[in-house]
Amino acid sequence: MKLNKANFYAFNIQGEKVYSYISNKKLKEPKIFDIVNYQNQPWEKKENISTFYDEHEKTTIVVQLPNPNFHTPLKSETDINKDAVKSIGIILFCLIIILFVIAFWYAYKFGKPILHIINWLHFLEKGNYFEPKDKTGIPVSIHPQKSQLKPSFKTFSEVINSLKQLTINLRENELHQKYIDETREEWIAGLSHDLRTPLSGIYGSAVMLNSSDYQWSIEEERELYSSIEKNAAYMSELIEDLNLTYRIKNNSLPIHKKRTEINMFLEEVTEHFFESCIGSNQEYLIRSTTEHIYYPIDEKYFQRVLNNLLSNAVKYNPSGTLVTIETLIKNSHYEIRISDNGIGMDSNTVKNLFNRYYRGTNVQKNTEGTGLGLAITKQLIELHNGEIQVHSKLHEGTVIIIKLPK
Repeated sequence: MKLNKANFYAFNIQGEKVYSYISNKKLKEPKIFDIVNYQNQPWEKKENISTFYDEHEKTTIVVQLPNPNFHTPLKSETDINKDAVKSIGIILFCLIIILFVIAFWYAYKFGKPILHIINWLHFLEKGNYFEPKDKTGIPVSIHPQKSQLKPSFKTFSEVINSLKQLTINLRENELHQKYIDETREEWIAGLSHDLRTPLSGIYGSAVMLNSSDYQWSIEEERELYSSIEKNAAYMSELIEDLNLTYRIKNNSLPIHKKRTEINMFLEEVTEHFFESCIGSNQEYLIRSTTEHIYYPIDEKYFQRVLNNLLSNAVKYNPSGTLVTIETLIKNSHYEIRISDNGIGMDSNTVKNLFNRYYRGTNVQKNTEGTGLGLAITKQLIELHNGEIQVHSKLHEGTVIIIKLPK
């Protein structure tokens, strides 16, 4: 038995095992049910089982041997399908895990920057012109130690830089708009005062002329009429300036340019201005180029430009100030310079000089004018394809340069 790797069992009539000899531990100990079931298709069993009944001892002898002819049966089609479904399920499960890991990685790499950009846009929409920050007060996109974009944000560096520039522009525009609103209110208050002053003069003169309590002489009537005329002319000039500046702004001002010799035109306008400038003690000097300068201008509006600049040089400087008017020929343009050695201007006044909502701090209170002259001057020069620059310092005088392209 040991040679054949067989096992030996003895069972009594009650089916209880009374003796056994085991030489092959790989074989499972048979039960009575296994012994009976073995008779059905014994070739499909892993072991051979032989039985013998001893009448004398009333004992059943069982011998168990390995079955050399046993082969693992082929799987049925149903079993194969089950195995295939199971394999596919395992593969799908692995794919889902891989996709989840990839999605988590992309969410970390792209999700956080995208959410930051969306949050940033919400800030801008609500008027909060700054980049969202973390709890430490540092912008979310910036690495706290390296002071540069975090690795996950570098993919969106162009978008973030554009948002930073947009944020700066919006913040500056908001500050500029607040400044414009404030200066506009100040300008409107000043304009209301400028309108109220001549209106008061007209109204007062009219009331006096219409009074029956006093008989006015011819000289007194002429003086009152002259006052009405002067105030009405001032109001007319103010309204005309307002109309002109908005017509220029809306490109509805007709400009009729013709080729003009600038030196001769400048001399005529300057001499006429100072001849008609009664009560002015300023001196003037004209320096023209020896070469003729021809440039297409609208003589009516360009004369207004020169008159405005000369008027400012006279009105805002003390007696004895020298006003110099000169022309220069540069490589790419012509220049008209109007300079003086008067009181000059501070940097803030120079910066806002051509803003029609701005009123300078060094303007004399009794100075007449609409306050729109320089704003209109700049607009008219630009309509002639030119540009204007101002250089000035307090107590050092002012230089105004008109550049006309060749």
